[in-house]
Amino acid sequence: MRLKLFFVLVVFCLPHLLVAGITDTVRVEEVDVIACQRQFFTEDFKTFTVDTLSQKLFVNENLQDVLQYIAPIQLVTYGSAGSLSSVRLRGGSGNHTQINWNGFPINSLTSGSADVSLLSFNKGDKVSIIYGASGALYGSGAVDGVIDIDQQSFSKDESNISGSYEFGSFSHNKGVLGVRLGGEKLSFSLNANCIDAKNNFSYHIARGDKRNNDHNSLNSLALVPYLDFKTQKYGQFGLGAWYQVRDKDIPVTMNSLLSAESYQHQTDRVIRLMAKWKKLGDKYSFEYKTAYFNETLIYTDKNFLSNIHNERWYENINLRMFLTTNLSFDVGGQFALLWAKVSNYEKTTTVENDGSLFSAVKFRTVKYTLNASSRLVYNSSYGSFPVFALGGKYKFRDEKLIGRFSISSKYRQPTFNDRYWEPYGNPDLNPEKGYVVESGLRGYFNLGMNSIECDFNTYYSDVKDWIEWAPKNEGESAGMAPKNNKKVRSLGFEFSGCNKLVLGKTFLKFNVNYSFNHTVNNDPKSIFYGHYLTYTPLQKVGYGLIGEHKQFLLSWNGNYTGWRYASEENSSSGIMDAYLIHNAQLKYQMKYNHHQLNAFFKVANVFNVDYQVIEYYQMPGRAFYVGVEISFNQLNNMK
Repeated sequence: MRLKLFFVLVVFCLPHLLVAGITDTVRVEEVDVIACQRQFFTEDFKTFTVDTLSQKLFVNENLQDVLQYIAPIQLVTYGSAGSLSSVRLRGGSGNHTQINWNGFPINSLTSGSADVSLLSFNKGDKVSIIYGASGALYGSGAVDGVIDIDQQSFSKDESNISGSYEFGSFSHNKGVLGVRLGGEKLSFSLNANCIDAKNNFSYHIARGDKRNNDHNSLNSLALVPYLDFKTQKYGQFGLGAWYQVRDKDIPVTMNSLLSAESYQHQTDRVIRLMAKWKKLGDKYSFEYKTAYFNETLIYTDKNFLSNIHNERWYENINLRMFLTTNLSFDVGGQFALLWAKVSNYEKTTTVENDGSLFSAVKFRTVKYTLNASSRLVYNSSYGSFPVFALGGKYKFRDEKLIGRFSISSKYRQPTFNDRYWEPYGNPDLNPEKGYVVESGLRGYFNLGMNSIECDFNTYYSDVKDWIEWAPKNEGESAGMAPKNNKKVRSLGFEFSGCNKLVLGKTFLKFNVNYSFNHTVNNDPKSIFYGHYLTYTPLQKVGYGLIGEHKQFLLSWNGNYTGWRYASEENSSSGIMDAYLIHNAQLKYQMKYNHHQLNAFFKVANVFNVDYQVIEYYQMPGRAFYVGVEISFNQLNNMK
């Protein structure tokens, strides 16, 4: 503890000691001034960003589909479209991946995970995955990685109004509307989507019987507006909102009797509001952000009702000072008021205060960059705890080869459900703590009309006081309760590559990613010592091909998930089969002046693979979708 506190003090004080007596003129790149704290200090971590071509291809998809098509992640889903889904990175659970909207975590206050089936993929948003992201930059919850979703301003040349409609298998209907109006100072965007689907696919159960998923319908509406205003004197202002409502029937599981019926239904309502102000100077940038979240989940069964409601208020400030041309320093803080009203808690209403103070320093030359950051995390129930990160990168061979290294600590507080859910909540849980060490190498090579980019990364992670819902008595099957059940060790390596080729009017992009992850219970006192964590495959492979020739745009992608265990006993009877899923899309693009009309045809699960991601939750077979997109471009030249 003393060493960690010493590190925090060093990061706060070091820049002032280094800059003493320096009077050189400070030359600062504009991108460094504009970049937010999260983006500015993640150069030493493996990062994946959704590119513009993928945005063009998957403009009418939701975020979970886009990520599973093109990103090296594990998507854990409890069935068809609209079912509960979470992202797992490097062997962790859904609540070990933090998902942020404009810098604010949207993970559930009660469960800790974020349901990515609720996340729409909006045109113009910047979506990034930071693997192994540090707690010093992101705070509690960033154990295995982070997904950042950031709304952005745009120019008047990007102004357009677009819409799309698709229909297909299992009575699927979806409409998407996008509005982008921009000028020199003001830009406004609105993304909306509406889904109506029965999801009534059929599948075979034991003894060859066939079941229809009749109680599996989905209705969803999402509205996401964003307003950005720039002034030379007062800085840049941004206002964002996110409204969403989803109604989802929950079907029976595969192991239910053929005659079984389900009466389960879930309704989600989400309101998120955000405002920010950024002021730029010659040697500094200052940013203030605030957000309010209001979220409700209502779950009903035949004789059961659960009402989960929570509200959050965030305040965030960050000051960046450019002390010299090579040295910069960030300092800031975040405060949150957390409020939950849950019918299943002993005390129906729960209130907590949460906050942190953070600082970071960057030293950069032409060849190398060094980053050091620290955060003092505070919670009214757990007190304060320091976390840190240290890393850097080095450029070899005229910047064609870049090496990176980082070490950072991890911290995650127990969720409200972990502590207060009746009758098994445990208010005496300890926060999870740990660290990760990783290194990587990224290369860029241009060979005429052919460009290649590849990335190799290795990591080692150790977390103690890992929280999981497990039988109250180890080895038994009844009485699930949250416990600091084990220590978890995770190690592995990741490779990704991308090849872009231009042949006349034909553009080809081939990408591949591979990950090997070995995550086990590392607690010698546990009867499951050395066992793999549930639903954690040793290997995952993804690959895809995107081709564009004249008016045609074609994509083909495949995702392989290796075998994994459905229970911590790691018995042979609990092995989940590996599966390989392919998806394809063909789009025909027609242009008239600046406007565009597209027609597309999609096939999901091309080879009709019978598979489950979670045991007893059947995934849909082959599905076909047809749709049209229309876009009216360069509509507005606002002054």
